[in-house]
Amino acid sequence: AVAGGRVFIGSDDQRLHAIDLATGRGLWAFATEDMIEAPPLGREGTVFFGSADMRFYAVDAASGAQRWRFEGGDQFLGGANWLAASGELPARVIVGCYDTKLYCLEAATGAKLWEYTTDNYVNGTPAVDPEGGGRIVFGGCDAVLHVVDGASGAGLERIELGEDCHVAGSVALAGGRAYFGHY
Repeated sequence: AVAGGRVFIGSDDQRLHAIDLATGRGLWAFATEDMIEAPPLGREGTVFFGSADMRFYAVDAASGAQRWRFEGGDQFLGGANWLAASGELPARVIVGCYDTKLYCLEAATGAKLWEYTTDNYVNGTPAVDPEGGGRIVFGGCDAVLHVVDGASGAGLERIELGEDCHVAGSVALAGGRAYFGHY
């Protein structure tokens, strides 16, 4: 991720690295207890990312200090996405986990607002439809394309893709369509 003149990248060395975009100089490294395959998300001075250590983190983009962490039931290998504050709802981070759940966390505190359970791993970055009232679209290793309400976490639609059509990557949205690959 690139944000605020910095590049943020996870590594198999179990650290999230912050690098100055202009000079390439390392600024700080935040250590976890396992590899970081998930692409980070940089928003509002915070970097959000998951680790194979079964935790999802929020760290200060300037200093690398931990703001909060959330314990999942398995690895976080996919990226997170952002839902802006809306009405009574705070800014939220949406992230999938290998524990078969999609989590909605309050961006400022890491408090779990809701979870949506699938039938298998969730390891791609969920897409947020800004024109669809905050609907979230994602696939999973359960061979289903899921559409979830961003406010409540209620399932809106389950599109069965067929046996062996596991969606191990991210979904992109454009022009009222979802784009994704599967096995």
